[in-house]
Amino acid sequence: MTDQCRLRPRPQWAKQSVKIMGMGCQGFDEAVAGMVAVTQKMSGMYRAGSFLTWMPEHQNQHFSLSFSNRYLTPSHLAKGQSPCHIDPTIDPHGYLQQAASYSGVHLEDNQVFYYERIHKDRSAILETYLMLE
Repeated sequence: MTDQCRLRPRPQWAKQSVKIMGMGCQGFDEAVAGMVAVTQKMSGMYRAGSFLTWMPEHQNQHFSLSFSNRYLTPSHLAKGQSPCHIDPTIDPHGYLQQAASYSGVHLEDNQVFYYERIHKDRSAILETYLMLE
């Protein structure tokens, strides 16, 4: 977060997201089809209208998956959970930490961790992985 103005008027809605596109990869398409089948099966286990069926996004005729996570949880939903410190990598200027003092809390569920895989020869480009908890 590099711009405090972007947090106004509702910092509790600030989030980060990532979109993954399979680009026609058969394994990716099969995994997406499996997720659709599972959600359709689950929707039959709930009262009509009470289960939101998930559908993948399409972009340029390819499946894509979007994942996002809010930085802050509204205080009334925290239910006594202990707040976590917002990592300076995520909030280098302290804008989110400041917003948390009046708008919500940063909980373990809001944390995002980044992992890198470094090849043995160290000559390859580093790959960064995103894990939403």
